[in-house]
Amino acid sequence: VNLRPPHTGWEIIHESLAAAHVIKVNDEELKNITEQTDTAHPDQREAARRLYKCYSLDALAVTKGADGAFLVTETGLFETGGIPVTVADTVGSGDAFFAGLIAGIVQEEPWQACLENANKRGAFVASNPGATPQFPDILSFGKQN
Repeated sequence: VNLRPPHTGWEIIHESLAAAHVIKVNDEELKNITEQTDTAHPDQREAARRLYKCYSLDALAVTKGADGAFLVTETGLFETGGIPVTVADTVGSGDAFFAGLIAGIVQEEPWQACLENANKRGAFVASNPGATPQFPDILSFGKQN
């Protein structure tokens, strides 16, 4: 979900959520959407669980910038911490995260691995100028030597 007010109407958001199987939102988008769908809760994880159930999703990912991300699925809640990077440009980092998540799902990786690899992709893009940097071996990105 990329909310770009005033260009994104709530009707199309509701229709899109109803048609989706997997969605990715950032923490601010989660807050805005749950307020509009009567699934709001002060705790982000509970708000995400409510939104997940409301739209019968297969997975709902919530990115939290430097604080990492979490994922709600039928089998539970999965979390990963932030990866310390020097941010060069955040444009494309959410898209890279979601692409990594989708790739993991398609490859039938465990949910935690899907989330961690997606998080690495998002952090890597944020640490580089431009939305589409050349990717290294992403699985080793962010590991301490």
